[in-house]
Amino acid sequence: MVWVDGRVELKLARKLPPFEPGAGIMGNLYLSGQEFDLLCALPAAELHKRRCYFGAWAVDEFLGPLAGLVLAEVEEDDPEVLARMQPPFPFVRDVTAEEAYTGARLAERGRPRSS
Repeated sequence: MVWVDGRVELKLARKLPPFEPGAGIMGNLYLSGQEFDLLCALPAAELHKRRCYFGAWAVDEFLGPLAGLVLAEVEEDDPEVLARMQPPFPFVRDVTAEEAYTGARLAERGRPRSS
């Protein structure tokens, strides 16, 4: 990740499928430059996106083959608070429970036909 101030943060992120809609587990492993270079040398399905923040909401604008796809997400530990949260912008539909919109599926298969 390259932050607006020019800082570079290297990480490997993994999101596990939710046990119930909206309740997933995520972990990050922060990498050194050498670790990052070693991982980049491996064959992989890649995603490229630009992330912006609007309050608690993260909005991803996908680049390359997925250009035009925009997804938003929010993280909240309290399920009751999460249930009440509404994005501060209009959206087409909620794809939280749709596996086709996970990072892994988007990288492997590209844009779902329904987007």
